[in-house]
Amino acid sequence: MNRSGSVGDVLKVAQEVSNVRQSIEQIEAQLQNLQNRVAYSQVSVNLRALATTRSTTPSLGLQFQETWQQATTSVGNLTIGLMKLLLWLLVYSPYLGLIILVGYGIRYWFRRPVRAAAPEVSQD
Repeated sequence: MNRSGSVGDVLKVAQEVSNVRQSIEQIEAQLQNLQNRVAYSQVSVNLRALATTRSTTPSLGLQFQETWQQATTSVGNLTIGLMKLLLWLLVYSPYLGLIILVGYGIRYWFRRPVRAAAPEVSQD
């Protein structure tokens, strides 16, 4: 800018410098945006083994092994489920006991024998 002679040339150079500065700022903003996208990106990798045998049905021993594992897992899940149920019943047992007690009280109240008034004995 010091070397240019006219004011018009100086203004053109200043405008060009301003345009270049604006382009640099836009590119830096785009770069920052892309870096943020990379920071929050997720990569998923699925690995599969190639089948070495041509048979698609597993052997009998492998089928028994898988069935045994499924059965033992099922028994374990049932046992844990029953234990959880027992814990819930234990926690709520005071309320259940109160409900049963009220039920028996109401049943006793309505089924108790009605005592007839004793007949008056006249003294004649």
